Amino acid sequence: MIASNPKADCTVLIIAVLRQLYIDELKDLYNAETQLVKALPKMAKASSNTQLRQGFEEHLRQTSEHVSAASITASLYFSCIVSAPSFTRPSIPMHFLPVGFSSSVSKICSS
Repeated sequence: MIASNPKADCTVLIIAVLRQLYIDELKDLYNAETQLVKALPKMAKASSNTQLRQGFEEHLRQTSEHVSAASITASLYFSCIVSAPSFTRPSIPMHFLPVGFSSSVSKICSS
């Protein structure tokens, strides 16, 4: 039987947690952009000032381009993540982890 290396296991676990946090942040950013694309036309329509309306419309154009590019990039990225090797639960006690990591680690390790 091969002995477990707690330091290596902890490193793998931290990488898994950071990976999940990164994925969650990407999803949140994409969600914010898509919500903005839905809200900007309403804001432009409701504005009585021409310059403000034009600003909203220009921002909508730019944000729509971001969402479009992000969709393509996210599709490629997430398809790579799905095919990437997954991390297995290390055999180390949770008290070795930094404060605040336990809930994220539990989420990752239980999946």
